[in-house]
Amino acid sequence: MSKYKHILLDLDETLLDFHASEKSCFIALMKSLEITNEQELYEFFSPINKSLWKLLERKLIDKPTLFQTRFSKLLDHAASKEYITNPSGIPSVMEVNNMYFKLMSQSGIPIEGAHDFLHRLQSVDGIDLSAITNGNTITAKGRFASSNLNSRIKRLYISDEVGFDKPDIRFFDYVMKDIGDSNPDNYLVVGDSLTSDIQGANNCGMPCCLFSRTGILPDGYELFRIDQTALDYESIYNIVTNA
Repeated sequence: MSKYKHILLDLDETLLDFHASEKSCFIALMKSLEITNEQELYEFFSPINKSLWKLLERKLIDKPTLFQTRFSKLLDHAASKEYITNPSGIPSVMEVNNMYFKLMSQSGIPIEGAHDFLHRLQSVDGIDLSAITNGNTITAKGRFASSNLNSRIKRLYISDEVGFDKPDIRFFDYVMKDIGDSNPDNYLVVGDSLTSDIQGANNCGMPCCLFSRTGILPDGYELFRIDQTALDYESIYNIVTNA
């Protein structure tokens, strides 16, 4: 029996292939808006989107600002390049954002091996599985359901519903209270983000495992307490079962 009773698994880039969903939905969005050069625009949009989520983790912006900013910058850039075929047909920035949300909510793409990994974890005596994410409610629930991960995982904690974003300690306090176990040593946080998952575990005193499918530790990793590292699902399984 594992010493961990509750495994908290990050959703994007730990269980779901966020980048695959982001790219396919972005290109579909551009086509629906009659905006050309989708690949070039995706390469413009993706780093902006990522940087804004990092600002959110640091409480430097809120989600409405994130959603407004990413598509304002995109549409301004597309207009400057004359990539917008029908300018009069472009809805408001937040309507564009909501169109993107709808596409993303239907695009839950599991990382290869995720279902088998979760099935094996389910068989470990004495543990339960939960997913944790800073995604918005519509897209997180939709992607979770469309990936069928909801058949493997007991609970999904979404920052919009919790009221706080990872790495805020209040996010993890909410999770512990909802699960009904206030001992942080009984948890293992597994995720790919230093500033969200690992920092959150550090903040609340939970053990943590950094998941890096690339095999490369992210810059600045030495500034965090990282109890375990894993390059694949087999490694995570072994960490849980050998604890």
